[in-house]
Amino acid sequence: SFMNSCAVSALFGDTEAIDYMIRYMDFYADNYDKFPAHGKHAGKGKIMEQALDEAVWIIDVLSALTAVDEMIPKAKKEEWMEKLLRPITELILPQSNFIHNIPTWLKCAVGVIGIYGGDDELLDIALNSEFGIRNQIAKGFTEDGIWYEGSMTYHFYTASAVTGFFSFYAAKNPTDPIFDTYGKMFTTPLVLSYNGRNMPAINDGWYGRGSAAAHVIPGRICDDMNLKAFNDMAIAENPGCIANARALLFQPIEDDVEVFSATRLAVVKKPFHVLFKAGVIAQSHMHLDALSTRISPFSDDLGTPGYGHELTKRFYRYIAAHNAIAVDQMQPAGVPVTTMEKIENGAKATVAPGTWADLTLAERSLTVDGDKVIDVTNLSAPTEHTYDWFFHSIGKAEYSTDEGEAVESLGEDKMGYAYITDIKKMKTNGTFKATFTLDNGGALTLEIPETEGIEVYTAKTPDNPADNKRSTVILRRTATDATFRTVFYKK
Repeated sequence: SFMNSCAVSALFGDTEAIDYMIRYMDFYADNYDKFPAHGKHAGKGKIMEQALDEAVWIIDVLSALTAVDEMIPKAKKEEWMEKLLRPITELILPQSNFIHNIPTWLKCAVGVIGIYGGDDELLDIALNSEFGIRNQIAKGFTEDGIWYEGSMTYHFYTASAVTGFFSFYAAKNPTDPIFDTYGKMFTTPLVLSYNGRNMPAINDGWYGRGSAAAHVIPGRICDDMNLKAFNDMAIAENPGCIANARALLFQPIEDDVEVFSATRLAVVKKPFHVLFKAGVIAQSHMHLDALSTRISPFSDDLGTPGYGHELTKRFYRYIAAHNAIAVDQMQPAGVPVTTMEKIENGAKATVAPGTWADLTLAERSLTVDGDKVIDVTNLSAPTEHTYDWFFHSIGKAEYSTDEGEAVESLGEDKMGYAYITDIKKMKTNGTFKATFTLDNGGALTLEIPETEGIEVYTAKTPDNPADNKRSTVILRRTATDATFRTVFYKK
């Protein structure tokens, strides 16, 4: 609606837009009692043609006003509530007395008004009365999440009313069991569609009804992961499905980095996907890969080739198979005490002192800097250690220099080191760069801007299956402390 467009403009600093929104509401508040009730088909309205349209209109208008709530004087909101919003509820409530898509819209409008105006009594009537929203959902939608009229057109129409209410109610009471079936209203129709987009025109419906736009706002309200996944896919494939002001008001401000601290994981989303792991939380099925990263599709985790495979117990579960850190060819024993925390523009993983040899500091951070991801590992101990930093990638490897000397081995036959082959100690002249190029032309570059005090090795290690090989870069420093600073970027 135009009001939603005004809200978007106001959020970008357009003071004329907020002035217009206030004038708009003032006009209807000042004149609502003068308008005659009228309508023949879907109830009687005053501003719109019928009660149904009145409900649709006010939900849309209040959604826009809520987006700019801090810009509206409290006295104005109170005036609108008494002169316009409460009279609307008095008009439409008596008309919402059966289970049907129209009363659903009317009750949702009353609920939205109750929340907007801070009137809990109105909210309770809208939600819990005989033909309130709770019963409209329980009796109107099947257990499969489909509206009882069996038309995809009216299914999404009714679900849109529920969405309008839930867009307000989710912030007020997000744990209400009423949300339990909400995701099904949008995920079940995807199965009925032959392509996940266009809905079948069963019963009173019509073709050309696409589902993508209808899923955008629910995908921001609901915790259903399938719905969120579809929502993101639909937007990626068809950005036009959010090309309206109301959808824009529901676009989240997403961080480039998301942290899952309880699971000791983080994800860098932009400029490209990096999965970051601090450590494990249980010993069952664990791999020795504390402070490790994965950059798909270049450097995925290899998992295991099967429990009966010889290399599962000799390589795939150990340091040398991962983009991880080794201290004297070892990782922390058992389940290490680790943390993953959000930092400015990134995430930081830490292994607690006393967990890993005599290290007093063991941390790794990823930070986003424009189109680059900066990867910094800091290690420190009172005694000298040999610190190794690993990175593996598929694709054709090109290095900034070919100068170097062959090395037979990087250590003992433990932690997968025996499967590091074709080892070459590189002559770096202070910096080093490796670019990995896939068959489709995609390329990832690893840059080490400062190699002083660090030995740089290139090698080959098993992929999965093991007869394929990945290119491996290993940074090594023997000292009491080590800092490995690397930069990743894509073409």
